[in-house]
Amino acid sequence: MRISVLFTVLALALSACSTANIYDSLQDHERDRCSAMSDPDRTACMNRSSTSYDDYKKQRDQATGKRN
Repeated sequence: MRISVLFTVLALALSACSTANIYDSLQDHERDRCSAMSDPDRTACMNRSSTSYDDYKKQRDQATGKRN
């Protein structure tokens, strides 16, 4: 399964997609994985994979001390 994620990321990177597009693609893949789980694991997994790219970037920048 990790090979398919790696292949997806590589294909997107080579096709000059933006970082946001790659993030969204990985989130879609994660939600697909979550859907195979049973509750309450599925709900927790879906909640973790529902962060928008903008929110993720803000959290990442805050955690690393970067300023806009």
